[in-house]
Amino acid sequence: MAALAPVADAVPSVVTAVADPNLDVRKAAVRALTRWSDRPDVASALRKATEDTDADVRAYARIALDDGKASHDVKEPEEVRKRVTIGE
Repeated sequence: MAALAPVADAVPSVVTAVADPNLDVRKAAVRALTRWSDRPDVASALRKATEDTDADVRAYARIALDDGKASHDVKEPEEVRKRVTIGE
């Protein structure tokens, strides 16, 4: 039986899914990326997701960024919180 690839190898595909037209795919992608929020590519995708049209996607992205793993990579965490909270 062939060995399975590490789960982290799927991260680039999941990052791409953050911009999927399907709302449920975006939600699932953002939630899945929480584990790797310390990666620059993931943190960038999560920051973009804080501007999603859906409140759940924005909230999941904010939670992932606030997890502390990516806090060093967030330029203006207070501004992100404000946008998510007031729905801009």
